[in-house]
Amino acid sequence: MTTGRKMFLGVAVCAILAIAGVAYESAVWAQEPCSGGWHRHGHAGMRGAFDGGFMAALRQLNLSDAQKQSIRSILATARSSMQPPQQTADTAMQAFESTVPDDPNYPQVVANAIRESQQMAQRRIQRLSDIRTQLYAVLSPDQKTQLPALLATIAADRQQN
Repeated sequence: MTTGRKMFLGVAVCAILAIAGVAYESAVWAQEPCSGGWHRHGHAGMRGAFDGGFMAALRQLNLSDAQKQSIRSILATARSSMQPPQQTADTAMQAFESTVPDDPNYPQVVANAIRESQQMAQRRIQRLSDIRTQLYAVLSPDQKTQLPALLATIAADRQQN
């Protein structure tokens, strides 16, 4: 497998996993709170793995019911606007897979596949940033002050596991 193909596949897999992480987190937040806290399903080690622990930190901030509802709304909107990987990235990857290294167009095909995968990753990161910004705006000043310490704790916990 060539370096260009490995890079494209890596970026594509990361993009798909990040989208799946956001979808999963929004599904968890869409649940109604129960007496023990939020309903949580799946493997706890995977929850929030693609958002740096941001969603896990939000759960620890003693959010009001109004804040929880705002977060549910933001995540529902984000979930409904999710799109599958871009057609151009798929086309670029198909061209890359069907081109052999001694083809005179091979360098251009590789460059195109890399460019398309980078653009797809850029759109994904921007989208996740937009969602985080909206979620952050829901927090009170005190909660915003607590958030960095919670994120650091979550990151430290992940390093140990």
